This record gives sequence, C-alpha cells and structure tokens, in this order.
Amino acid sequence: MKYLLDTQVYLWYLADSRKLTAGARSRIAEAEQVFVSAATIWEAAIKVSIGRFEADMERLLAGIEASGFLALPVTGRHAARVATLPQSGGAGGPQGSRSEVRRRSYCPGVLCGSDSAWIATTAT
Repeated sequence: MKYLLDTQVYLWYLADSRKLTAGARSRIAEAEQVFVSAATIWEAAIKVSIGRFEADMERLLAGIEASGFLALPVTGRHAARVATLPQSGGAGGPQGSRSEVRRRSYCPGVLCGSDSAWIATTAT
C-alpha cells in the first residue's frame, strides 16, 4: 500500500503524538511507500508565518527523509488538475477534504491519510 500523509498526520508522526493511533503508525511503518507533499510543508509554513503554529521548518523538511518517506512535489500539472475537481455549493471551492483534493490532484490510487477518517479506520 502507498500512503500520502495529511499535514496533521505527518506532524503527529514527527511529534510521536498519542493522537496517531498504534494502528495508523503500524500501517505507515508497513507501507510500500509513504509520501509527504510539498503542500504539507507549505501549509505548515503559512501557519508559522501567521503565528498559528510553531515549528522548525528545517526539521519538518528533514523529517521526511529521516522517516524514510518520499517528498512529493507540487507540479504545474498537479495545480492545473484542481480546475477539474467537482465544485461544492456556496463558496465554489473544491468539494471534499484537503486530503481528498490532494489525493485526486496528485496521485490517484494512493490512499491519503486524513486526520480523522483515516486514523479511525486504521485503529485495528
């Protein structure tokens, strides 16, 4: 199995947080490949810059390789695919969670780790 980790899951993994279940940790450890998106680092950097999150950005970057994960870049093709995603009512933004948008934009066929649904389903 291949996984694309959600920002929160990646941060929990690095922090060895108890919020990341033993089942989720086990699935990550047993995965064929685990990806961390450049969008994850971008999201964390934005939150650091506006004071909503404290982190050493170099540690977040180094954590990808140190954890044995693969960095997944955001390419122009990935960005362009966002235009083809279904629209939700009201705000007109892409439908679904950030993780689902990432999965559909980046790498179809790769299970995406979200901070709620994926964690809950891996608790066994």
